[in-house]
Amino acid sequence: MDDAQIWELLERGGTLGAAHYEAEGVHRLRRFERFDPLADPVAAQQLGTALAAQLGDGAYNLVAIWDTVENAVLGFVVGLALRCPVIRVFDYEGMIRESAPIPPGARIVFVAPAIVDVQEPRLVRALAEARDASLAAIAVLVDAGEMGEPPIALARVESYPPERCPACLRGEQPTNARVPLAPGGPNG
Repeated sequence: MDDAQIWELLERGGTLGAAHYEAEGVHRLRRFERFDPLADPVAAQQLGTALAAQLGDGAYNLVAIWDTVENAVLGFVVGLALRCPVIRVFDYEGMIRESAPIPPGARIVFVAPAIVDVQEPRLVRALAEARDASLAAIAVLVDAGEMGEPPIALARVESYPPERCPACLRGEQPTNARVPLAPGGPNG
């Protein structure tokens, strides 16, 4: 599957939305909105299989997902392609737990449509280490730029310095720009 097909599947499913906004000093023109694999199971299967192919032969023996339906469907497809079991990781009364035992020495790949909460992969890593296993990779459909270290991704949300942002060059303000409302504001 080439990049154009990946973007078409992501956009068709409403995974990405057009948005000009600033985050961490850079401007972005797309925002991760949501991933609904149940709305288009064929696209979800194609995207999950392509993500598994990106992982290559990393010798993973366990797929971990954070406990949501969207993550479970994507994790299932990736696990099927990698021929690995899938476990759910969840918060149970303040304790981070797993749906099945993590074998010592397991090489885990954490799978999600995008990282919207940077705590999730951190908690999965901590849980893996507590079980004498390792989080070997983080794989997402869309790298929304929320993590310091880029995950393995099918697509990345483009980032631009403000002086080279295509929308800014057209005179468009980011939607989250601070606009003075006092005298001398946007209209003088």
